[in-house]
Amino acid sequence: MRTISKSFLLLIFVYHAFGTSAQNIQCSIQGTVFTPDTKSLYLFKATDDFRFADFEKIPVVNGNFAYEIHADVQEAYMLILEDQWLDGAFVPAIFFNESGQIHFDLYDSPDDSGNLV
Repeated sequence: MRTISKSFLLLIFVYHAFGTSAQNIQCSIQGTVFTPDTKSLYLFKATDDFRFADFEKIPVVNGNFAYEIHADVQEAYMLILEDQWLDGAFVPAIFFNESGQIHFDLYDSPDDSGNLV
């Protein structure tokens, strides 16, 4: 009985110490798209079913883009070139929203193996 009480108290402590604190993550993503026809990128949470999920449309101007992600938790996201999305065949650039800046160099198929995050 005493072991169960100690375990329960430890569980409550861990929950309050780590489970309820918001991190307030501010992540700046920016980069270059090396596909002249691409006008936008789509930003999805990687854990969402992107067939039904809400997404952000990020404009690409002169081959460059920038966007700010504000979140309470760290999670995986994916960037998809609009052209690839509309064609129905895409290779997402997957990343985690970390505080600070993340730079991308994005290429279209068949050069997408050169994508840099």
